[in-house]
This record gives sequence, structure tokens and C-alpha cells, in this order.
Amino acid sequence: MTTREDRDKAKSAREMLSKYFFSLSIATYTGAVMGTLASMLGLLKGTDLDSGVIGTVAIFVIGSILTVIFAVVGNKIIKGK
Repeated sequence: MTTREDRDKAKSAREMLSKYFFSLSIATYTGAVMGTLASMLGLLKGTDLDSGVIGTVAIFVIGSILTVIFAVVGNKIIKGK
């Protein structure tokens, strides 16, 4: 392979990996953050998951932090740093 092909292959791998982390960020946001907000607003009824206020806030905070971390990692990968 030539050097150009190697660079294109590495760029493609970086793009795919960054897309993976962006997808993780979206899934974390949707599942943890939006699910917790729906639960707090009373949109989810009849669930057996009664973790209390502290558990709900903890899931919201951890989900928010993980969302930001995954987005930052994806951004750093795509920039090549």
C-alpha cells in the first residue's frame, strides 16, 4: 500500500470510531437523561423502578456526564488528537 492509502484508511477508521462515540453519547442522553426527565415529569407511570429522588437525580447527573464525555472523546478522535 502507498502512504496515501494508509492515511485514507486511518482517517476512515478514525471517522468510524468517532461516529461510534457520538452514537454512545446520543444513546446515553436518550436513555438516562430523557428517561429520567420523563420519569420526574410523571410521563412514565406504572413502572416498578422506584429508586427515590436521590437515585433519580444520580442517574440524571451520571447520564449527563457520560453524554458529555462520549461527545468529547468522539470530537477528539475525529480531530486526530
